[in-house]
Amino acid sequence: MGLTYSNASQIYRLECQFRGLAFRCPFAEYIPRRMTNAVRKCLGEEMLARPEKLNDSELIRQLRLFPGIGDKSLNSLARALVEAGYESSEVEKLKQQ
Repeated sequence: MGLTYSNASQIYRLECQFRGLAFRCPFAEYIPRRMTNAVRKCLGEEMLARPEKLNDSELIRQLRLFPGIGDKSLNSLARALVEAGYESSEVEKLKQQ
């Protein structure tokens, strides 16, 4: 496949870390990795274990201030909440506030 041992080892290590997180917080599998990292760094890993709290407008504002998180990422979070069976807030309404 053209991968060096170090590249394959790094990919495997990252996948193992992600699987460990997904086992503790199943919602992590529904959202992109960038959003997962932003939630972990900005709000704490316990928010991934309780995704029903991610529709709070104040938490969405905090995420929006995080570097690299924009409307597209927030819309993917809203879609993931709906897909996982949780209630989602409207991103457009939050932008107007």
